[in-house]
Amino acid sequence: MIAPGAVTRWVATALAVTTAVVMIWRMRHGADFTDEAFYLAVPLRFVLGDRPFVDELNITQTGGVLSVPFVKVWTLLVGSATGIVLFARVLYLVFFGLVGFAVFRFARMRLPYATSILIAAACICFIPYGLPGLSYNTWSSGLFTLGLFVSARWLLAPVRPPAFYRHPLLWAGLAHGAAAFAYPTMSVAAVTTACVIAVLAGAERVRATLCYAAGGLLFALIISPVFVSAGVAHLREVVAYTTVGDQMAMATTTRLATLGGAWLDMNRQLALAAFVVAFAMVLLRRWPTLVGLGLPFIPLLAHGSVVPTRNLAVMGFMSTFAVLGPLLCFGLRDRPTARVMLVGIGVPATVSGVITCWTSTNTVLASAIGLYPLAHLASIALAMLVDQTTKQWRLRWLRPPMALSPVIFLYAALGYATADKTCIREAPLSAMTSVVAEGPYKGIYTTPERKAALAELSAAVLANAQQASRALFYFDFPAGYLVSYRRPLITSAWTFALPSHLEPDARFFRERAKPGDLVVRDDARWVSMANATQPPDAYLGAGLGGTPLDLEVAARCDLVQKGRGWSIYRVR
Repeated sequence: MIAPGAVTRWVATALAVTTAVVMIWRMRHGADFTDEAFYLAVPLRFVLGDRPFVDELNITQTGGVLSVPFVKVWTLLVGSATGIVLFARVLYLVFFGLVGFAVFRFARMRLPYATSILIAAACICFIPYGLPGLSYNTWSSGLFTLGLFVSARWLLAPVRPPAFYRHPLLWAGLAHGAAAFAYPTMSVAAVTTACVIAVLAGAERVRATLCYAAGGLLFALIISPVFVSAGVAHLREVVAYTTVGDQMAMATTTRLATLGGAWLDMNRQLALAAFVVAFAMVLLRRWPTLVGLGLPFIPLLAHGSVVPTRNLAVMGFMSTFAVLGPLLCFGLRDRPTARVMLVGIGVPATVSGVITCWTSTNTVLASAIGLYPLAHLASIALAMLVDQTTKQWRLRWLRPPMALSPVIFLYAALGYATADKTCIREAPLSAMTSVVAEGPYKGIYTTPERKAALAELSAAVLANAQQASRALFYFDFPAGYLVSYRRPLITSAWTFALPSHLEPDARFFRERAKPGDLVVRDDARWVSMANATQPPDAYLGAGLGGTPLDLEVAARCDLVQKGRGWSIYRVR
């Protein structure tokens, strides 16, 4: 006779594998030409010879720097950027699979294998903003989560390793150093983690804190040549280039109230969810079986039981469920574990959520990036609460199936990742019936219309890029650099006509443009900006062709081809 525990292990493993297969299917859908393309165009730029913080001035290039080794390997194997988008998405799944492994190892200390593997499987289902790419957002969120769960596991079972370089906190610090590089303001959360380790490590606090700090310093040492090579003058230029209008708003009480109100508006169901959780924990002692059977469904309170179709809904789901984590921890009888979870993971993750919300131009949506580790803490805390409740049940045959309780959270997370309208700036998944056969988007499914438009523009770009050493795609088409396999002829692989960009963009073009270089203009975007209702100082391009970059292109380029919505020029 097969033991019930063995059955649940096989079922959980099968569900985890199914989740991976479904997510691989999801990775093959959607061709984004802006954000996701930018995340790849930046490291490709460095692979082709440009320098971080010197040629590229957008501060979000930090995520691209971390992606350089992987893009370098791909281009060496393929010889071009063909298929690079699908490669990066598979790499995205592998990376978050490693994050899931760290979560699994922590959960396994207190939970059965079946429960732990389901919790870990949910880690690969997070697609912020509907963009499955390795960016400053996802690198920082994943690395910070990985470091927190590695450090929390050591705090629960502090064992001195035989060698310093094998100390888990050293590697946690290294991960957090990389996270802080990808998302600089997350360094505040890293410092918070160091303080938390000092509090929780007991007699080992000095050694533990030093090991964690050494990991962060090790990453700083590894990445320091990038900054040294750039020099102070270029780093100052990056800061000036990035400072746009009120995006660097000061910490005022008005801003705090605005963000707080917007966050609560995004998470309207939080009050009801928190009330239900608190009420359930009060009733657990009186009706452990009845209430225990309902506990696994708590994740559905985070955003309702109907999976939304908007690609941003996952942000609200993750942030709401994350906030329930500390409340669930208070119901645990295992106080040492609850303390490590609350303080060791909960406090740094909360700081991370506040920081990403405060400093990102995406404001409240970005809170989910920082709160991502807290969402998985909530899943573990809920599973532990279910586990301790089932031990009180008289009906023993009900206990083994409850090891699969995280399947509800997994179902919800997977639902958000695969909902029909989850691709940013694109059609529903069900409309993506055509697969791209060549170029950077090879192997990706998109709509027939989008595939045809991409094929037409790609053919024109490649036909006119033979003699080009660089290319310029403006405004709003960073995918062009993947198609042309050329370095940008501008200060950022994603161009915006913002006040702080105008003169640096024109200067870069003036100094670097050579005869034969390619210029492709997105006419629709260009016209909409020229006829924008914003005041002239918003774009400094009140008339058609009024920006300094437009004037440089007009003075030095010849129109060689015109298509549907775009114009191709060549530098003479």
